[in-house]
Amino acid sequence: MLTDAEVKQNVEHELSFVARIGPPSIVVSVNHGVVALSGRVHCFPDKMRAGRCAAGMAGVAGVLNNIEVALLGEKRPDADLARAAVAAVKAQFPSSADAIAVLAQHGMLRLEGTLCWNYQRKRAEEAVYALCGVRGVENRIALAPAGPCSEIRWKRRLPSHVNGDIHALRRNPAAQGNAVRFGDNVARQTGVLPLVAQGPMHMPQSEQQWPDSRQSHVEEYEVLRQTRLLRRLAHRLDSEGAPVQVIVTDISRIMLVGDLAYKFKTALHRDVLDYSTLSARRYACEEELRLNRRLAPELYLGLASITGTRACPAIDGEGPVIEYAVRMRRFEQSALWQARLNAGQLGVDEVSALALLLADFHAGAARATRQSPWGNGALIVARTHEDVAGIAAVLDDTRQRAMLDEIAAWLTWQEQALVPLFTRRKADGWVRECHGDLHCSNILTLAGQVRVFDGIEFNTALRWIDVAQDLAFAWMDLQCQGRRGLAARLLNDYLERCGDYGSLALLPYYRVQRALVRCKVFLLRSRAGSRGRSAALLQAQRYLAFAHACIAPASPALLISCGLAGSGKSWLCNALVEGLEAVRMRSDVERKRLFAGPAATGTTASPAQGMYDQAGNAATYRRLAQLAQQGLAAGFVMVVDATFLERRRRLAFRALARRSQVPFLLLHVDAPLPVLASRLASRARAGTDPSDADMAVLAGQIERCAGQGLRPDEAADVIEIANGPEFDAAALALLLEQLRQALLRRAAACEPHRNTT
Repeated sequence: MLTDAEVKQNVEHELSFVARIGPPSIVVSVNHGVVALSGRVHCFPDKMRAGRCAAGMAGVAGVLNNIEVALLGEKRPDADLARAAVAAVKAQFPSSADAIAVLAQHGMLRLEGTLCWNYQRKRAEEAVYALCGVRGVENRIALAPAGPCSEIRWKRRLPSHVNGDIHALRRNPAAQGNAVRFGDNVARQTGVLPLVAQGPMHMPQSEQQWPDSRQSHVEEYEVLRQTRLLRRLAHRLDSEGAPVQVIVTDISRIMLVGDLAYKFKTALHRDVLDYSTLSARRYACEEELRLNRRLAPELYLGLASITGTRACPAIDGEGPVIEYAVRMRRFEQSALWQARLNAGQLGVDEVSALALLLADFHAGAARATRQSPWGNGALIVARTHEDVAGIAAVLDDTRQRAMLDEIAAWLTWQEQALVPLFTRRKADGWVRECHGDLHCSNILTLAGQVRVFDGIEFNTALRWIDVAQDLAFAWMDLQCQGRRGLAARLLNDYLERCGDYGSLALLPYYRVQRALVRCKVFLLRSRAGSRGRSAALLQAQRYLAFAHACIAPASPALLISCGLAGSGKSWLCNALVEGLEAVRMRSDVERKRLFAGPAATGTTASPAQGMYDQAGNAATYRRLAQLAQQGLAAGFVMVVDATFLERRRRLAFRALARRSQVPFLLLHVDAPLPVLASRLASRARAGTDPSDADMAVLAGQIERCAGQGLRPDEAADVIEIANGPEFDAAALALLLEQLRQALLRRAAACEPHRNTT
């Protein structure tokens, strides 16, 4: 059980990084799990948001919301506020309007009357939350069920936003106030008007159940009302000369109008999300803007309000707000990576750009505290097996069920070794506020710029994950769609940028997990209706088959380069990334990461000085060996790009390959001396290469490698490569085929020995 100090730290973290209204504006105190919030905010929705965030944290037994609302600007007259509240509630329940009275006093609203259903009572309250000038809301609406239990039974699945909360009432001095009643506008006397500390909790904390595709009657009704509203809005825009196109997704409706797009949250309530109320949808829109502006700021323009009446709605017009949307910049669907993949247009440069974008994004993302629930091994394992159980519940094909059983057994076997690593990764700060849904349909290229959009805003636990889990989604998706070379490029460039080679141990597990997530999504789509059912089923089968293929034993291998500066080792090793689906490690990059970071580019490369002295060389090669060993253990082909001019360095890596029981090749790269000099001069002029080698370094290498050349006992592992001006694309293709065949032969030779150990 969390201590009060730990709960306090988690709540403050959530308020700061999720609600963006943390200290010093809000003061948090905790006593026996009860969180007391105090301080000031400038609008009532911020107070409600703070209460939601606090209530959703682990270890919180209740919330006492004492936050004051200190409005900015001039105070709104109570009569005007009451009229606005009447309009807002009437927009929610036109047929029940006469049953509700609204009273306003010094910015405090009180709702009175009688309704039949609790969901009506709740939504009447939420309808007035966002009105300008509101300082507090008290809901005194009584309930009078209008039918027998048989008619009420289907209402039981309505979302309960406040179960377990402590609703603290803050009393104000009794005073006269303004009252407005629907129908007769009768003035009333008010008494004590407390401030109710409650609000919708829209963020479920875990995905523990298979989402129920069946809608309740109330949900069907709300979705229908929302659909009718959007149709009327589209009809009005059409009549005003703005043609409208609508795209329907699993949980959203996107209205394309001119060069803009308006994304509406469908009024659904699921185990992983809650868009069932207007206030929840507004919060989700605000979160989507906050989160997605990190990776696509030019796409996310702001929050749009649908105002007026349901019969005549408008965008950002006059009258009460009846719906919210995210205003986005419209883009062509052909810009999506999924479309570019289907058309064979996705290029290596785009994938490299995504790798750098993600590495920098993850480096700057907020980090989960050790006390937070996110990224724990138990949570990761539970979610993975819930996905497996959910898929199993709807699979009818015997062969596919057998495949899923094998996948589940493999996942369990992997988890026995990985759970301690999950814990260590979180302690080391790798669990961060990520994107969460990084498949190819959420990536696009606009005007030559790669952007990522539509990250998960509706569920905190699904985006506060290990950065490796975030990367694994795009890596998996490219592989599943037959672009394994591009997937290797994405992984290699990401790791080279951030240095997180420790994530290699987790990526095979996360790859299977992410494939199962996509399988589940498409299975849900196939059950949602007949339209697109066959295509969705085919996609689900595709991801399931890919996940099953990924549990087969991997074929790791170790390749090292050997050659002088300027021989083209780095160019060649980089070319092997896509052809061999390899991970390349550069000594130039890792040396500077080890000693001085990226700022060291351009430092002296004088032999035996600074980071290039004997101690620096030894530390660099040790790091390369450690990283190579991690990659081999995870099943990857590892390519080490270094000079390896000293025999003992080459023998050490050959011994590493033998201990790991994987194939080993030594790529001896050579070129004429004039070519070496020309390449070094060109590299120095460009100033973009991490290598600091120049002619002085080359001369030192030639002197030092005397007597360190390849020996006869190394010949069996050597592939000679003359990397002169005549080495072209055709020669590279022949070399790749030669390497593949050599690795296959050596893997076959390693297999009997591996099976006996």
